[in-house]
Order: sequence, then C-alpha cells, then structure tokens
Amino acid sequence: MNRKLVAIAIVVIVVGGIATEALAGLMSPGTTDTTNPSTPTYVDSVAMESITFSSNSSATLKLRQDGNATTTFTTYKVSDGSGDFYLLTNWTSPTITPSTAFTADILIGRSCPSCTLSGNSFTFASGQTYVISVYTMDGKPFSFQVTRNQHGYHITLSVGFGATGHP
Repeated sequence: MNRKLVAIAIVVIVVGGIATEALAGLMSPGTTDTTNPSTPTYVDSVAMESITFSSNSSATLKLRQDGNATTTFTTYKVSDGSGDFYLLTNWTSPTITPSTAFTADILIGRSCPSCTLSGNSFTFASGQTYVISVYTMDGKPFSFQVTRNQHGYHITLSVGFGATGHP
C-alpha cells in the first residue's frame, strides 16, 4: 500500500512541476503579455470643441482627437428626445491623427438622402436636445448631447463608461 502512495505522490509532483513550467513559459519575455507596460496602448479620445447649426437639417461639429490613436469614422447617428433617429452607415470622414481637430458635417432629413430614418422625421429645432453619435471603423461610439439654442449651445459628453463633461 505504501508503494502505491509513493507512486501517486511522484506522479502528482511530476505533473505539478510540468504544469508550473508550462505556466511560467506562457509569461516568458518572448511572448506577448498584455500587462507588460512596454506594450503600446492606443486610445481613441474624441472631444467636441463646438457645434454650429447652419440650418434645420445641418450641423457642423468641431471634433478633436485627444488620444494617441489614428481614427476614421464610418457612421453617424442623430437621435431626438423621442427615440427617433437618422443613421448614415456609409459616412466617410477624414483620417484623424492624434492631437488633430477636424470638422464633421452632420446632415439629417432631406439634406441626407442616404440616411436611414427610424421613427418620425425631425429637424434641428431651437430648444430641442439631440444625441449625435459618431462611430469609428471598429464600431466604437463617441456620443455628444447637444441642444440647439438661439444663442449658443450646451454639450454633455458621454463616452465609454458614462464619463460626463460640461463646457
């Protein structure tokens, strides 16, 4: 009986040693380690500097890439307070490099024949609040809550996990 216990103990020690070596090898410097601080991390961080409404169906956003990633937007969505929205999925923005500001023309209604409408049609009306979301090539959204006022604007930035900023 003692020989069986010794044999089992040897097997457990050998298998445990092999498993430990295998796990240690997974974390060796020759492999990719996502916790390694030398691995570059690219961050999209887009902020809205301003917005102007040139008509009831056109808004121009001045956006800035504050992150260290190069970004291209492919889609935008404009939602009103009732949940209606316009969606443009074949939007072409310029490639935005880090620390670069750019303008984004956002069209809705008859000014955007390629947009898809969900719900009731709407226009940018004074005193009304809208959410304008722009999406990167990989689907990451940057959303900006805007209110069209006669004299100025109010912005609420909402990115990722609910961060909010007020100018």
